[in-house]
Amino acid sequence: MRRKNREVKDLKTIIEIIGRATTVRLGINDKEYPYIVPLSFGYELDGEDIIIYFHGAKKGYKNDLMRKNNKVFVELDNFIEYQLGNNDPTTIYQSVMAQGKVEIIEDFDTKVKALQLLLDHCNLGKLNKSEQYINATNVGKIKLENITCKTNDKNILKN
Repeated sequence: MRRKNREVKDLKTIIEIIGRATTVRLGINDKEYPYIVPLSFGYELDGEDIIIYFHGAKKGYKNDLMRKNNKVFVELDNFIEYQLGNNDPTTIYQSVMAQGKVEIIEDFDTKVKALQLLLDHCNLGKLNKSEQYINATNVGKIKLENITCKTNDKNILKN
């Protein structure tokens, strides 16, 4: 990272930044060009590991690509505001980027847990535990690796 003064290494702060994000962007390998898809997500801290969960249909382009190569890249960010100082425009932001491998969850109880984490993060209440609904939903899990977190938000940097 070029701007070491903006790097965030504290796990608690990284989790707080992830908790504020509304969308995870999932980058998947697609031959010549990467394929990036924005997704709703849930997350949890498992020991020192950050786990991201997402859901979607069981069929589709995203799933085809993940089956071919489960290595992905994720990006989450929070826009704070634009600022203009000394005629130099800047954006106050927080961002987290990481690599990982997608694992499709097949176990019913684990899918229920992951979907509830997603609903909790999106403030959408309790999961409809209909077996038909759960079985019709694809749920992915990504353990984040090689995490980088960066901000120029002075409220975070002073901690």
